[in-house]
Amino acid sequence: MHLFEDQEGEDQEPKPLTAQEQKIIEIMGKGILSNALIGNQLNLSPHTVKNHKENIKKKLKLKTCPELLELAVSLREKG
Repeated sequence: MHLFEDQEGEDQEPKPLTAQEQKIIEIMGKGILSNALIGNQLNLSPHTVKNHKENIKKKLKLKTCPELLELAVSLREKG
């Protein structure tokens, strides 16, 4: 299955991450995982951070939070 294939089997363009979503990944890459702590850094509620994390996972076709964390750490190491 192609990374950006929908349920009908048609390829779709990946949806770009928002600036806020990118910041959340960057913060997670530094080892800060709590929605409350991330929210404090970005002046967001923990619930909003949770929603952003869910959106990131959907956009990047990730299924679990550990997959998201692995991505965040690998991006930090490359950065």
